[in-house]
Amino acid sequence: MTTDHGSPSSEQPEDSAELTASLAETNRRRPRNRGGLIVILFIAATVLGPMLFFGIPREIGKWHVAAAQNQWAAGDLDGAIQTLDRAVTKYPGSELLYDQRAHFYLEQKAYEKALADADRLVALKPKSAAAHYLRGEILQHLKRHDEAIASCKKVLSLNDEEWIGDRAQALNALAYFQALGKTELTDAMNNVEQAIEIQGPQPWSLDTRGYIHYLLGDLQSAKQDMDRAVPTFEKIVKNIEARTAADGEDYEAQRERQQMAYNLAVMRYHRALVYDSLGQKKQAQEERQRIRDAGFEPNDDLF
Repeated sequence: MTTDHGSPSSEQPEDSAELTASLAETNRRRPRNRGGLIVILFIAATVLGPMLFFGIPREIGKWHVAAAQNQWAAGDLDGAIQTLDRAVTKYPGSELLYDQRAHFYLEQKAYEKALADADRLVALKPKSAAAHYLRGEILQHLKRHDEAIASCKKVLSLNDEEWIGDRAQALNALAYFQALGKTELTDAMNNVEQAIEIQGPQPWSLDTRGYIHYLLGDLQSAKQDMDRAVPTFEKIVKNIEARTAADGEDYEAQRERQQMAYNLAVMRYHRALVYDSLGQKKQAQEERQRIRDAGFEPNDDLF
């Protein structure tokens, strides 16, 4: 489409026609600068290549993870895993898929499958503290305590070398894993004391220290720590429940409430063990009943 301004004329002066023909011939004979085009394409491939290689699978992974999370929130754990199974087949380089599926397998108590996904996740993200923690947790369920402890020590070494992760969290996690393995208890106590020195007496670190005191036979110190940890954490759980209530069936809200309720049940179980050892059977029974009321079983698988 042309406009009135500069619209082509049906007749051209002779010299104008000759000039047009000359320019056309010159343009036809001029060599094209293909080298510049190749350079531009090379630069584009160098810059965009990694973005496309890593970015697209990650974004597609997010879509599949979101779909699986919706299924989980609707109570269809098996369907959620099947959704991720199909996605992993198509996009084996997406760490998000392995991460989410490992958590679902963990909930399903399919620990060997969960470990396979956690191993793959660590291979894809070797400097991820969360990946190493997840792998360690799964190894604890498999009673492979030394390997679980090694996973936490890896996080601590990453923090020392590259400032990756939270140091207090790494120390507390290591201390707790050592306690679960009932090994290196003196080192475990030193680790949790360092965590408390850095972060203050948080309920999770008090629980860890109390559990170590229990294993070492210092029952009064264990009870003192547990009696501080449980009611403090209970308040945190209630605040989270109130904050996430409006989100209803949202996956993240459900998962957060579930995880916090689980953690509180673990602390109650530790305190029940202390009550048992102190001969306070009634208090121990009451704690175990609270655990059952929350939907968990008070046994050694609760950690």
